[in-house]
Amino acid sequence: IVLGGALAGCVLGCRVQPTDFNPPDANVLFRDEFNSATLKAGWTLTGEDPTRESLTERPGFMRIVAQDAATTEPSLLLREISGDFVLTTRMVFGPAPDRLLAGLLVQGEDGRMASLGLLHASRAGGTFRGVLALADPGGGAPVDHASARYGSTEVYLRLERRADSFDASYSEDGVTYTPVGTVTTSLSDNVQVGIGIAASENCNSQCDVASPADFDFFEITAVGGAGG
Repeated sequence: IVLGGALAGCVLGCRVQPTDFNPPDANVLFRDEFNSATLKAGWTLTGEDPTRESLTERPGFMRIVAQDAATTEPSLLLREISGDFVLTTRMVFGPAPDRLLAGLLVQGEDGRMASLGLLHASRAGGTFRGVLALADPGGGAPVDHASARYGSTEVYLRLERRADSFDASYSEDGVTYTPVGTVTTSLSDNVQVGIGIAASENCNSQCDVASPADFDFFEITAVGGAGG
């Protein structure tokens, strides 16, 4: 499964939220609880339709809806960071077959990417529903991936970067995490990280059906630090 579209620049601009979050420990580099009508400074939204994100449709969550099938650009909320890190989010998302992947994303300066999200895909050989980690090595090389079956629409996702390796895991309670696997891709030191939703290339007639992903929080921690 290859997600269509490249990332674009800032559509809405960076909107400032009062800094009212006190990190639980020094390992927390950034966290947004999405509990205000505005975002913290440093976020950018990509996508051709800025109305497809909301902090008010479900209070306490960041709601992101996929773009129409007519565009190949995903709807993503991104911020810049460098070096190694751990990304964590709690997501509520009910994916339909052959349509959408929603979750965490890392985007390199050259367009290469790694992502971890919840997916429901139908194939001739059966149906898969679970979490899927993807890494695009660029240059037309095959996409590296790992997957694990998961049956709920609510999931904690964790993606850890160590150089070119991305360790993916998921959790039901935000405490005990189950490994999905490791994917590899050579990304620049400076990257954009965030949350979002994108349509797969084979989403067919279901691409236009609204299916929002609701994100409870987004956190960046130092490698080896606590997350969730």
